[in-house]
Amino acid sequence: DERCVITRAEWLAALEECHGDFRPLVELLFLTGCRPKELRTLTAEMVNWETGRVTLAVHKTKRKTGRSRTVYLSKQALAVMQDQRQKYPSGHLFRNLTGRPFTSNAVAARWRRVREVLGLRRQVVPGSMRHSFATHLLEGGADVRDVAELLGHTSTEMVTTVYAKFVNPGRLQDVAGKVTG
Repeated sequence: DERCVITRAEWLAALEECHGDFRPLVELLFLTGCRPKELRTLTAEMVNWETGRVTLAVHKTKRKTGRSRTVYLSKQALAVMQDQRQKYPSGHLFRNLTGRPFTSNAVAARWRRVREVLGLRRQVVPGSMRHSFATHLLEGGADVRDVAELLGHTSTEMVTTVYAKFVNPGRLQDVAGKVTG
Protein backbone atom coordinates (compact mmCIF):
# COMPACT_ATOMS: atom_id res chain seq x y z
CA ASP A 1 0.00 0.00 0.00
CA GLU A 2 1.57 3.28 -1.11
CA ARG A 3 0.17 4.97 2.01
CA CYS A 4 2.86 3.25 4.07
CA VAL A 5 5.72 4.85 2.11
CA ILE A 6 7.09 8.04 3.63
CA THR A 7 8.89 10.87 1.93
CA ARG A 8 12.38 11.95 2.83
CA ALA A 9 10.89 15.12 4.37
CA GLU A 10 8.55 13.02 6.57
CA TRP A 11 11.48 10.87 7.65
CA LEU A 12 13.57 13.93 8.55
CA ALA A 13 10.63 15.35 10.53
CA ALA A 14 10.25 12.01 12.31
CA LEU A 15 13.94 12.04 13.27
CA GLU A 16 13.44 15.42 14.94
CA GLU A 17 10.74 13.85 17.12
CA CYS A 18 12.84 10.80 18.03
CA HIS A 19 14.92 11.04 21.17
CA GLY A 20 17.75 9.12 22.79
CA ASP A 21 18.71 5.80 21.29
CA PHE A 22 15.41 5.58 19.41
CA ARG A 23 16.59 8.17 16.89
CA PRO A 24 19.51 6.12 15.48
CA LEU A 25 17.25 3.08 15.24
CA VAL A 26 14.69 5.01 13.13
CA GLU A 27 17.49 6.61 11.12
CA LEU A 28 18.96 3.23 10.23
CA LEU A 29 15.59 1.66 9.41
CA PHE A 30 15.31 4.21 6.59
CA LEU A 31 18.99 4.17 5.56
CA THR A 32 19.43 0.39 5.41
CA GLY A 33 16.08 -1.16 4.53
CA CYS A 34 16.45 -3.47 7.53
CA ARG A 35 13.42 -4.94 9.20
CA PRO A 36 12.84 -3.55 12.71
CA LYS A 37 13.69 -6.90 14.31
CA GLU A 38 16.98 -7.07 12.40
CA LEU A 39 18.11 -3.79 13.97
CA ARG A 40 16.66 -4.52 17.41
CA THR A 41 18.72 -7.71 17.60
CA LEU A 42 21.85 -6.33 15.93
CA THR A 43 25.06 -6.63 17.93
CA ALA A 44 28.40 -4.89 17.45
CA GLU A 45 29.93 -8.28 16.67
CA MET A 46 27.73 -8.67 13.58
CA VAL A 47 29.20 -5.57 11.93
CA ASN A 48 32.37 -5.66 9.86
CA TRP A 49 33.56 -2.17 10.68
CA GLU A 50 36.23 -2.16 7.95
CA THR A 51 33.96 -3.12 5.04
CA GLY A 52 30.79 -1.44 6.28
CA ARG A 53 28.77 -4.65 6.05
CA VAL A 54 26.52 -6.41 8.51
CA THR A 55 26.03 -10.17 8.45
CA LEU A 56 22.69 -11.35 9.75
CA ALA A 57 23.01 -15.07 10.34
CA VAL A 58 19.43 -15.19 11.63
CA HIS A 59 16.76 -13.30 9.70
CA LYS A 60 13.16 -13.66 8.56
CA THR A 61 13.88 -15.56 5.35
CA LYS A 62 16.86 -17.67 6.50
CA ARG A 63 14.89 -20.92 6.30
CA LYS A 64 13.70 -20.09 2.79
CA THR A 65 17.01 -18.83 1.40
CA GLY A 66 19.42 -20.99 3.37
CA ARG A 67 21.89 -18.12 3.58
CA SER A 68 22.91 -15.24 5.79
CA ARG A 69 21.74 -11.78 4.83
CA THR A 70 24.29 -9.07 4.16
CA VAL A 71 23.36 -5.46 4.86
CA TYR A 72 25.48 -2.93 2.99
CA LEU A 73 25.96 0.30 4.92
CA SER A 74 26.22 3.66 3.21
CA LYS A 75 28.73 6.12 4.67
CA GLN A 76 25.91 7.86 6.52
CA ALA A 77 24.56 4.56 7.92
CA LEU A 78 28.04 3.44 8.95
CA ALA A 79 28.59 6.74 10.80
CA VAL A 80 25.36 6.20 12.76
CA MET A 81 26.44 2.65 13.57
CA GLN A 82 29.86 3.84 14.71
CA ASP A 83 28.21 6.36 17.05
CA GLN A 84 26.22 3.49 18.57
CA ARG A 85 29.40 1.43 18.84
CA GLN A 86 30.99 4.22 20.90
CA LYS A 87 28.15 3.85 23.41
CA TYR A 88 27.93 0.06 23.23
CA PRO A 89 31.25 -1.48 22.12
CA SER A 90 29.84 -5.00 22.44
CA GLY A 91 26.43 -6.58 22.50
CA HIS A 92 23.26 -4.96 21.22
CA LEU A 93 23.75 -1.62 19.46
CA PHE A 94 20.22 -0.34 20.09
CA ARG A 95 19.08 -0.17 23.70
CA ASN A 96 16.43 1.49 25.79
CA LEU A 97 17.04 3.77 28.79
CA THR A 98 17.68 0.79 31.08
CA GLY A 99 20.37 -0.57 28.74
CA ARG A 100 18.31 -3.49 27.46
CA PRO A 101 17.63 -4.14 23.77
CA PHE A 102 14.46 -2.51 22.44
CA THR A 103 11.43 -4.79 22.35
CA SER A 104 9.01 -4.91 19.46
CA ASN A 105 6.28 -3.32 21.60
CA ALA A 106 8.58 -0.50 22.73
CA VAL A 107 9.52 0.36 19.15
CA ALA A 108 5.86 0.27 18.08
CA ALA A 109 4.76 2.49 21.00
CA ARG A 110 7.50 5.05 20.47
CA TRP A 111 6.83 5.15 16.74
CA ARG A 112 3.09 5.56 17.34
CA ARG A 113 3.80 8.70 19.41
CA VAL A 114 6.05 10.12 16.67
CA ARG A 115 3.45 9.32 14.01
CA GLU A 116 0.68 11.01 16.02
CA VAL A 117 2.74 14.15 16.67
CA LEU A 118 3.51 14.47 12.95
CA GLY A 119 0.04 13.48 11.78
CA LEU A 120 1.38 10.66 9.61
CA ARG A 121 -0.99 8.05 8.20
CA ARG A 122 -1.83 5.07 10.45
CA GLN A 123 -0.34 2.73 7.86
CA VAL A 124 3.11 4.21 8.49
CA VAL A 125 4.70 1.75 10.91
CA PRO A 126 8.36 0.99 11.69
CA GLY A 127 8.45 -1.58 8.87
CA SER A 128 7.38 1.16 6.47
CA MET A 129 10.96 2.43 6.42
CA ARG A 130 11.90 -0.75 4.49
CA HIS A 131 9.18 -0.04 1.90
CA SER A 132 10.31 3.58 1.73
CA PHE A 133 13.97 2.55 1.29
CA ALA A 134 13.09 0.29 -1.65
CA THR A 135 10.68 2.76 -3.22
CA HIS A 136 13.11 5.69 -3.06
CA LEU A 137 15.89 3.55 -4.56
CA LEU A 138 13.66 2.47 -7.44
CA GLU A 139 12.45 6.03 -8.02
CA GLY A 140 16.08 7.13 -8.05
CA GLY A 141 16.79 4.72 -10.89
CA ALA A 142 18.40 1.86 -8.96
CA ASP A 143 18.42 -1.48 -10.74
CA VAL A 144 15.75 -3.90 -9.48
CA ARG A 145 18.42 -6.60 -8.98
CA ASP A 146 20.44 -4.29 -6.75
CA VAL A 147 17.39 -3.35 -4.69
CA ALA A 148 16.53 -7.04 -4.30
CA GLU A 149 20.05 -7.74 -3.03
CA LEU A 150 19.97 -4.80 -0.62
CA LEU A 151 16.70 -6.10 0.82
CA GLY A 152 18.08 -9.63 1.11
CA HIS A 153 15.82 -11.15 -1.54
CA THR A 154 17.16 -14.00 -3.67
CA SER A 155 15.13 -12.93 -6.70
CA THR A 156 13.64 -9.74 -8.09
CA GLU A 157 10.08 -11.08 -7.92
CA MET A 158 9.30 -9.58 -4.51
CA VAL A 159 10.72 -6.21 -5.50
CA THR A 160 8.76 -6.04 -8.74
CA THR A 161 5.47 -7.21 -7.20
CA VAL A 162 5.60 -5.36 -3.86
CA TYR A 163 7.73 -2.26 -4.28
CA ALA A 164 7.69 -1.31 -7.95
CA LYS A 165 3.99 -0.41 -7.79
CA PHE A 166 4.88 2.49 -5.46
CA VAL A 167 7.11 4.09 -8.07
CA ASN A 168 5.81 7.35 -9.45
CA PRO A 169 4.39 6.74 -12.98
CA GLY A 170 5.77 10.13 -14.06
CA ARG A 171 9.28 8.87 -13.36
CA LEU A 172 8.62 5.85 -15.56
CA GLN A 173 7.58 8.19 -18.37
CA ASP A 174 10.88 10.06 -17.93
CA VAL A 175 12.78 6.76 -18.09
CA ALA A 176 10.90 5.73 -21.23
CA GLY A 177 11.83 9.10 -22.80
CA LYS A 178 15.52 8.31 -22.38
CA VAL A 179 15.36 5.89 -25.30
CA THR A 180 15.68 8.87 -27.65
CA GLY A 181 18.14 10.74 -25.51
